[in-house]
Amino acid sequence: MSKTTHTGMIIHHTRFHVTIKINYKKMKNALKIGFLSIVALLINTASYSQCAMCRASVENNVSNGDTSVAAGLNLGIMYLFVMPYLIAMVLGYFWYRNAKKRKAKIA
Repeated sequence: MSKTTHTGMIIHHTRFHVTIKINYKKMKNALKIGFLSIVALLINTASYSQCAMCRASVENNVSNGDTSVAAGLNLGIMYLFVMPYLIAMVLGYFWYRNAKKRKAKIA
């Protein structure tokens, strides 16, 4: 008797013996994506060097009465803050839509 799960594993079982076949291609792709994500997160050394320069520039401009640079910097911070959440929502929507189609196809 054999059963295929939604993850691509094929499980063969008899009364006393269970054999599990794993889809190594999917696992290899997942490991590649995970490794590349970790490498991308670790390579961000240059991004921290601008913080002190931006702060000094904004403090200098605000002390001279010019608040447009500070407003622009705040808008940029809000843009950077919203983007990851927006990407997560879009990916979640597509995942939900595909799961709904898959469920409708099975039923």
